[in-house]
Amino acid sequence: MPRGWDSYFVEIEDRKASVFVDLDPPPPAVVEALPFVLSVRILLRSPGSHGLMTDAEFETLSALEDDLEAITAEQLRGRYVGRYTHDGKRTFVVYVPSEDTAHAALTGHFETRGYKTEAWIEADANWQKYHGWLYPIPEEMQTIEDRRALEALAERGDVHSIPRDVDHWIYFESAADRASFLNDVLGEGFTVRSQWDDDEVAGRPFGVQVFRHQIVDFDTLAWTVRDLFRRAERHSGDYDGWETSIENSADGAA
Repeated sequence: MPRGWDSYFVEIEDRKASVFVDLDPPPPAVVEALPFVLSVRILLRSPGSHGLMTDAEFETLSALEDDLEAITAEQLRGRYVGRYTHDGKRTFVVYVPSEDTAHAALTGHFETRGYKTEAWIEADANWQKYHGWLYPIPEEMQTIEDRRALEALAERGDVHSIPRDVDHWIYFESAADRASFLNDVLGEGFTVRSQWDDDEVAGRPFGVQVFRHQIVDFDTLAWTVRDLFRRAERHSGDYDGWETSIENSADGAA
C-alpha cells in the first residue's frame, strides 16, 4: 500500500531539522531516467528561533511548493521528491533527466516572490540524496507509522490518556538473543504475552510478544517504541510494531 508523503524531525549540527519526503520510492525506470539531482535552497523570511518555518510563511510556502512540483513535472520532466528545513533555510530536492536542465524556472519561481535563492545540480544516478539523506531510516519510519496509528485511533474516539495494555512484537536470530532481550526489558515493566519458534521464517525465526500497561499519547508511546526498537537492535532483533485497544471515557475498550 502506498505510504504517501510525510514529515519527521532530525538533528543536524545540534539543531532541529524538518524533513518532508515522498515515502514511496520510484520504480527503477524512473530512477534510470532521472540521474541528476537539482537542489534549490531559499532563505526563509521569518524563521523561528529553532530555525524552522513559522505559521507566518505557511500558506505562501505551501502554494510555492505546489507550483514547484508542477514546474518540475511539466517543464523539467523531472520528479520532486522532498525538502528539508534547517537553520533558517529550506532546500527542495528535484531529480531531472539532464545536467543541462535549465533550472531558472525554479529559481525564478521563488525570486520573483521575494525569496533569496541558490541552486546547484549534481550527478546522482543511484538517488543517494533521496535514499541516504531524505528518506527516513527504519527508526524514523517507525515514528511516522506510530503517529499515523495514533491519529487513526483518535479518529475512532480513542482517549490516549486512558491506560491500557500495549503489545509489541520482536523477532530474533536465535533463542539466546531473544532471552538476552527479555532479560533487558522485563525489569522495565514489560510482561511476556507469548513467544514462539518458527523455522519457516527466514533470518529471525524466534519471536516474542511483550506488553506493558500505559497511556498512549504520542510522546509516551514514541519513547516506549524507540526504546524497544533500540534494545531489540542491541540483541540482533527486529522490532515489528505494536497494537492496542481503543479506549474512551464512555465504555472502555472498543
